[in-house]
Amino acid sequence: MLVFNVSHITAMTEQDDGSSVDWTKSILCQETTSEPLQCPGNSRRSDIECGTGYHTLASNIIQFSEIRSLPIPIDVEKLDEVGGIAERLMQRKAKFHKSWRNKFSNMKLKRADKRKRQGCVLAQPLPKPKKAAFPVEVPRKCFMKPRLLI
Repeated sequence: MLVFNVSHITAMTEQDDGSSVDWTKSILCQETTSEPLQCPGNSRRSDIECGTGYHTLASNIIQFSEIRSLPIPIDVEKLDEVGGIAERLMQRKAKFHKSWRNKFSNMKLKRADKRKRQGCVLAQPLPKPKKAAFPVEVPRKCFMKPRLLI
C-alpha cells in the first residue's frame, strides 16, 4: 500500500515561475539538516499570541530589505502576497532552522541598521589595540605616587 504525504506533494507542485518554495523544509535555507525545524504555528505557549514568531520574522525581513542588508538573498516581493509575509507564513505553517532564523534577529537588524547609518561596510570588527610593550606612567589627580601600568 502506498502512502503519500499530501502536504509535501502540494508544496512541491506549487510553481509560480519555476522557483517554488518547499514548505516542508526550512523557508530560509530550503535544506535538510540534522538541526530540528522550528514552527511558531505549532507553539503551545499560552503567554504569547499564536504566530508571534512569524510577525517578528516578517517585520525583520522587511526592515532588512528596506536598508538593503538582507543576510541571505530573499525575494521579498514574492514572499509578500495579499495579506503580508506573516500571514502567508502562518497559513503555510512555515518552518525554519533556529540558526538561520537568528540571521534575522532584532540584534542583527540593529547592528545592520547602525552600520548603514554610519556608512560603514566593514565585514569584520576592528582589531583590538595592542598593549604597550613597556610600562606607561599614568598621572593621578591625588597626592599618591603615580601608578605604573604594565
